[in-house]
Amino acid sequence: MSKSSVSARHQRKRPVSNVVELTAKPVIPERPDLDLHEVESHLLDLEGILRALEIVIQQDAFNSPSAECHALHVLVDTAQDTAGRLRTTLWPRDGEPRRT
Repeated sequence: MSKSSVSARHQRKRPVSNVVELTAKPVIPERPDLDLHEVESHLLDLEGILRALEIVIQQDAFNSPSAECHALHVLVDTAQDTAGRLRTTLWPRDGEPRRT
């Protein structure tokens, strides 16, 4: 049996509830090597890229409205929502980094 089929079979055995539980509670582990300023810098870069991509998609949508443009717009919206959730997870409303 190949390694990929063993891996796929092993993955099917994992209960879905464990995956849901892990993703439902975002936790930032205590890591002294985690530089939150660097993380924020990367997050700001990502948000800027997403804004630029959204502008390009909107311009293309005017030239050729299509299902592909709509799908790309949905992906950008989803990525922006994810970036926002990451920002909220790392920096709650008080502006202090969240630690567990």
